[in-house]
Amino acid sequence: PVTLKNYRDDLQFTRVRARSFDTAVGYLRTRPGPAICENLLLCFEAGKPLGYDAFFVNDRVKRDPGSETAVAALVGGGAFPTIELEGDAVPGPKLRFSAKVMDVILRHYHVALRVPGMVFLISNGPSPPPASASQP
Repeated sequence: PVTLKNYRDDLQFTRVRARSFDTAVGYLRTRPGPAICENLLLCFEAGKPLGYDAFFVNDRVKRDPGSETAVAALVGGGAFPTIELEGDAVPGPKLRFSAKVMDVILRHYHVALRVPGMVFLISNGPSPPPASASQP
């Protein structure tokens, strides 16, 4: 009986995850431009180009800390209108983003949708150019 209850609970969890995934794919398809997805299958199913592999990029940043500034500028510059993060909460430590890149994400994006196991952030828009010293 305990095994059957565990099986039923697992099946229910799988159904919820499948519905969440379908909802997430549908939402991501409606969003313009490229996206960053921690779940690469999600971006693939939504027809988004694989332009940013968060695991690979973060691994690169760990090996070459100097690249972190370029990654942060790319993400903060609005190159990706949508970011999908695994988990149900933001902010928090993320396996696939350095602290600096996560800080940029939290400053330049806001939560647009939460589905079980995923959070979608959308860009606040391009950052204004920095003011030069010669402007009044």
